[in-house]
Amino acid sequence: HVYDQNLPTTAWGTKYYTVPFSQMSGYTYRIMARDNGTQVTINGGAPIAFSAGQWTEYNFQATANCIESNLPISVAQYMEGVTCNTLNPNLGDPALLILNAEEQQIDRITFGTVVSTVITSHFLNIVTETANTASVYLDGAQIPLGTFSAYPACPTMSYGSVTLTPGSHTLECVGGLSAYVYGAGSAETYAYSVGAFTPVPPLVVDSVFCGLDSTGTLTLAPPV
Repeated sequence: HVYDQNLPTTAWGTKYYTVPFSQMSGYTYRIMARDNGTQVTINGGAPIAFSAGQWTEYNFQATANCIESNLPISVAQYMEGVTCNTLNPNLGDPALLILNAEEQQIDRITFGTVVSTVITSHFLNIVTETANTASVYLDGAQIPLGTFSAYPACPTMSYGSVTLTPGSHTLECVGGLSAYVYGAGSAETYAYSVGAFTPVPPLVVDSVFCGLDSTGTLTLAPPV
């Protein structure tokens, strides 16, 4: 079985972008709705109606996809089984990756690859605004512009993949990005988001207190 902890529903968003896994012939992605009345479009196609908790998935995907909705959704991307990889037979295995919504982009993060004697290849998928592709740096070096391709149906956004050396890396982009690190070996894989930003809900201040003393002071004491 393959499982992962999903993000809380308050952190679900309305714009997601998938990127094919390097050295893999295909991948699967799954869309799940939080609310009734959810309408989802894939690459600008006809809206797909969802009820709360309803999901659908697409297998053997070979290209990048942009997914938009009118209400918050969750999107997960899967590496498929090793026997599904017709591009590099015997390379890969199932892995689950919870994607970050466009609203959760970050501008700087340090992350590390998984240490494994079996996993021999490590990669990084990056999603950013097309206008920001010249400002993406990995370990202080600019990632070449030729690395990135615009989404055909969402040309204001671009994606790219780079090979990683094992160890720690720092990724940054002033305009913000989403990124996912993953690796593969013989019947072995891993995949995870390098990080995300979720705004903190506004602080709720209650202006009405009970138990004020004659001076208007409220005294707090720890439980005994």
